[in-house]
Amino acid sequence: MKKILLTLLILSMAVLAGCAANRNEQKPSVDQTENGTQMQEDQSEKLTAEAAQLRALSHAQLKAEDVTGLRSDYDREENAFEVEFESGGWEYEYKIHAVSGAVLSSTQKRR
Repeated sequence: MKKILLTLLILSMAVLAGCAANRNEQKPSVDQTENGTQMQEDQSEKLTAEAAQLRALSHAQLKAEDVTGLRSDYDREENAFEVEFESGGWEYEYKIHAVSGAVLSSTQKRR
């Protein structure tokens, strides 16, 4: 009888440990943007570089045909795209979150 109870106890603990591990794996991480809003991060839904560029252009209220030197790089540490372009004598730099598409930072300066 003691062996049966011990076996059931061990199996129950293993099942509970497995459930806890699954719960932690499914929980997405949460980041905060520069303005304090929260965004959830799920690596399977990462934006493309082109989508990040379009997000930056939209934020700057410009179209692709209005800019020159449009380029982007992915920053793995920040999970964000760094997008740069020029238009009308101005240089624009954006940091776009690779999952949510949120504008993390933007700068505009005269050339």
